[in-house]
Amino acid sequence: MRLMSLKRGTLTIAAGASALAIAFGGVTPADAATTTITWLSDNSPSAIKQQQALVKVFQKANPTIKVVVHTRPGGAEADNLVKTKLATGTMEDVFNYNSGALLSAINPAKTLVDLTKEKWQKNVYSSFKPAVTIGGKVYGAPWGTAMGGGIYYNTKAFDKAGISSTPKTWAELIADGKKLKAAGIDAICGTFGDSWTSQLFLLADFYNVNAADKNFAKNYTNNKAKYATHPAALAGFQHLEEVYKAGLYNADASTAKYNDGVARVASGKCAMYPMLTFATSGIPAENLQDVGFMAQPGTNAKNVGLTTWMPSGFYIPKSTKKLAAAKKFVAFIASKKATDTLVKTTGYEGPYMTKDQSAAPAGIPKATADLAALIKSGKTVPALEFISPIKGPNLPNLCVQVATGQVSAKDGAALYDQDVVAQAQQLGLKGW
Repeated sequence: MRLMSLKRGTLTIAAGASALAIAFGGVTPADAATTTITWLSDNSPSAIKQQQALVKVFQKANPTIKVVVHTRPGGAEADNLVKTKLATGTMEDVFNYNSGALLSAINPAKTLVDLTKEKWQKNVYSSFKPAVTIGGKVYGAPWGTAMGGGIYYNTKAFDKAGISSTPKTWAELIADGKKLKAAGIDAICGTFGDSWTSQLFLLADFYNVNAADKNFAKNYTNNKAKYATHPAALAGFQHLEEVYKAGLYNADASTAKYNDGVARVASGKCAMYPMLTFATSGIPAENLQDVGFMAQPGTNAKNVGLTTWMPSGFYIPKSTKKLAAAKKFVAFIASKKATDTLVKTTGYEGPYMTKDQSAAPAGIPKATADLAALIKSGKTVPALEFISPIKGPNLPNLCVQVATGQVSAKDGAALYDQDVVAQAQQLGLKGW
């Protein structure tokens, strides 16, 4: 899908410098020559707003470069599309995509431009760079904010059900879910029509996995730990199954989509929505103080902490024929002017991974304030995909199967353990 198109063709000039001055607004013909680059990005409404605003600001500052945005869906479909485009040399001139484990799967050394020595890298926090570094080379700029993985909740829905505080254990969360259901409220939004959203109860539980076993990530990477046989890791799959068996998902969970989930938790039709904190940008202004954000609880009420996500990366494929213009656009994305534009367009969603960035404005959304407090507490750990290069491509679909009762938690975990084998072998990891 193309969001905007540029007219192609030639401009016929009658003759003379005055005609040229009129046609190009006083710019000389050499300066007026334009380079058009393409950008592959997300298709959510908030992402589209951001794309349009960024392109407008960039083109104003760089009138000889035009940016045409192409959009893509999320989840497994996006992964397949990105891999296909890179493999066939048809990728757009710039694109934003996952950092961490999924970056390894697209073979950056062969497919992406090395951006290690770009000047703007000095403005990028060192904590982000490992997420886009393979073999000692940095391939991306940060795209978006650092995020938390957890659960959005509607305060009015909680009040209606007589829930006075957020749950501190998973057992309390299930108990609260039953109270919400009894009050006539969909307890937990399931939006499995967008399969990628099904992963949150599993992925956001990694703080609790790490709390139970500090060596899990290392052992998992070395093929010495498995989801199906490690009790703390298996718990994420069991959460999906337990919510389904308790009837706490909305009736249309198998077909509802991400935008439905954000809208419903914002309105209070659905009380809780497991999601990454980028969803705050999709909450209507009138609901921003009604929706909070909490870390996913585990088994220890005294140790509730947050699983954090590094931002996605912004990359240039080696197939581009417009490298200079593409690099200029990526430099803009890593600048304060870009973060200012994002904040102005969709609000402050959290900390950016650049040193020179927009400050948090007053009156930020409740969910963003909750996220900041969780990060400030120091009880955080990066999601597994930023510690281990292993993440199987079929995880979204497997989570959907567990969350809709098609397979058991144990079987889903075992299928996922099988799913990662080919990727680990492809990456040449020892022990596989």
